[in-house]
Amino acid sequence: MKVAVGAPVAERGWILREWRRGLLRQTLQPSSYCFVYSHSEDDTLSILGDGEWEAPVSTLITPAPFYSRNDRHSDQSDPQRAGHFSLLRNSLLSLFLLTDADLFVSLDTDILLEDSTVLEQLAQTIRDGWDVASPLCYLHAAGAISECYNAGHLGGGEGFTQGWWRVERHELRDYSLLGIGVPMAAMMMRRDVARQCRYRAHDCGEDVGFAQSLAEHRFKVAWRTDLEVRHVWGADYLRRG
Repeated sequence: MKVAVGAPVAERGWILREWRRGLLRQTLQPSSYCFVYSHSEDDTLSILGDGEWEAPVSTLITPAPFYSRNDRHSDQSDPQRAGHFSLLRNSLLSLFLLTDADLFVSLDTDILLEDSTVLEQLAQTIRDGWDVASPLCYLHAAGAISECYNAGHLGGGEGFTQGWWRVERHELRDYSLLGIGVPMAAMMMRRDVARQCRYRAHDCGEDVGFAQSLAEHRFKVAWRTDLEVRHVWGADYLRRG
């Protein structure tokens, strides 16, 4: 199976080379990379074109502005901000569909692959009959390792992002179609998923809109809670190792 990897990017010069190193160590090597780039003041764009990727790189340069996490949540009544990442991520899916890859890995550039078998294990999960496979993200914070929200579901209870996410551990399984599994910052999907599902603006984030689309099309989401990737929220977290 050929695998394309990609993400929206802006102001990622502080981590993009480290993100790439994790991919270049993978036993299953990406056949192509796809990026949707928003204007940045740092060297993000030059890294995307530096020739060190060892596979073809497609970059869509978009006029869409860059909104930080704080910007996006500062005024959720603003429809432009609410739909911002839906536009970028749907453009990314379209870039993937222009490649000849069988699978797409949506991997935000603040997610580091420290296990060299992550892509191979996710691909095997897809071969086993799943439509989407998502690992467990973890966050280094204040010297502790915490589960992050990639393996969560929309619901009540305490958790990240004002209780919108509740993190639970599960064995590899299909989430009930009566609920909403939320694959977010890291996931691998079949080509049919990218053709049929779209991100949507949502009060809790465009990922929830995508999860709703997955449920409507009855795609099966597998959570690899035995497979961990590292979520890095900023340069200070990256330096902690």
